[in-house]
Amino acid sequence: MNPEEPASEEAAAEALREAAGDFVAAPGAIKEPRENPLIGWARAIALGIRDTAQDVLDEGRQGARNKQSQMWSKFDSKTKHRRG
Repeated sequence: MNPEEPASEEAAAEALREAAGDFVAAPGAIKEPRENPLIGWARAIALGIRDTAQDVLDEGRQGARNKQSQMWSKFDSKTKHRRG
């Protein structure tokens, strides 16, 4: 037996309650109504679109920085008035 494992199911439940603190409802407590599955799907889709848009913008900004750096290097190689 692993020394970190509780000896019984009761001990495991107690360890879980201690770890969760106030987040675990007492047995028989009134439970919150579950979220409508359609709302969950809509939220997942919206968050996925947001994440994708953020990734696209980040890649575009990185590409713009790289191109600007390349153009300044090209300018520096053609002129004797180099950037500072």
